[in-house]
Amino acid sequence: MALIKDNYDDTKHGMVIPSAYIRIVSFEGDKATVRFVVAVYADKQARTDEKQPIEINTYEIPYQDGMDLNSIYTYLKTLPELDGSVDDL
Repeated sequence: MALIKDNYDDTKHGMVIPSAYIRIVSFEGDKATVRFVVAVYADKQARTDEKQPIEINTYEIPYQDGMDLNSIYTYLKTLPELDGSVDDL
């Protein structure tokens, strides 16, 4: 599972990625918070070819009962920088 975001604005490098591939690479948590690391690749093929991600971001959100990987991806899609991203199942 991952997300695909057209025209991803990579502000760290000052460029726009036409078809970024966004994947949660790790997550952990307890009853209070969930922390997860998200890797951004140039595109899906870059991930398939095991290229290095162009960006890595860490997030922390409050834990909610029933939270799973799908709900974390749903949360990511609510972020302004990932608005308009779509699931890549």
